[in-house]
Amino acid sequence: MYSTRRGWALVPCKLVAVICKVVGAILLAGASQGAAANRITLAWDSNPESDIAGYKVYSGTNSHVYPTVVDVGKRTTVTLSNLVAGRTYFLALTAYDTTALESDFSQEIVYDVPVEIPDLAFTYLGGGRYRIRFNGTPGAIYGIEYTESLVAPVWRSLGTRTAGSNGLVELIDTPSTNAQRRFYEQCPRPR
Repeated sequence: MYSTRRGWALVPCKLVAVICKVVGAILLAGASQGAAANRITLAWDSNPESDIAGYKVYSGTNSHVYPTVVDVGKRTTVTLSNLVAGRTYFLALTAYDTTALESDFSQEIVYDVPVEIPDLAFTYLGGGRYRIRFNGTPGAIYGIEYTESLVAPVWRSLGTRTAGSNGLVELIDTPSTNAQRRFYEQCPRPR
């Protein structure tokens, strides 16, 4: 559906996302060295109407619910910053003309903000339990193995996990009380 006036239609814009994030040591989409992964750059083609006054970018954490609105004027790119790591954002765009008539929303874009964690992180949870986290490739299956000695190690499977859409892999380990120490390795796929 299009908003219409005087026999012509103010057409919803097509929104294209360019994701700026840090992946290991490789920077994508022009993010500067040390740039946080909690931002996204949006770009779109300008509307052909001669009386376009600007564009508005809508965002929120629920689909089609946009509590945040940024009026970007006539620019056709914008970078949204300070997004929360691990949270999903829903984004849409409208165009408006010189009489403040606003188009319908563009198609919604969904963006999962990556969680930046070290390659392998351990957190003691209490009660003898440890959380193991690491970054992987979204959708890839990883095996986690452990051994209690690096002298003639016997590697045992702790389990497998599929990396989430943001690449995060997480599992909980509860070593036996007899274990004095454990060494872990991550495998791109189960052995």
